[in-house]
Amino acid sequence: KKHVTNYAATINRDITNSDMMEVVQMFNKKQAENPGFCYSFELDGENKVRSLFWTDVRSRMMYDICGDCISFDTTFLTNRYNLAFAPFVGISPHGNTYLF
Repeated sequence: KKHVTNYAATINRDITNSDMMEVVQMFNKKQAENPGFCYSFELDGENKVRSLFWTDVRSRMMYDICGDCISFDTTFLTNRYNLAFAPFVGISPHGNTYLF
């Protein structure tokens, strides 16, 4: 049991502060697979992520079709970074919702 706990602590120490690099790698891979995928992020003065945005072709297509009514809700917070999660959601004339 102690060996497993020590191993888990080693893994956590190795991956600490590498999560943004993993996100950028994943986004670059998605962009290579699908040129319509795009992302952008901003850093603050301490080189920490201030904001992150991504979208794909399907989301932009649905925005063109159902972008007349958009919900922008910033009430969700993550526990680890205390950043707001603010999805752009469109509502079709038939009442269906689409994530942009």
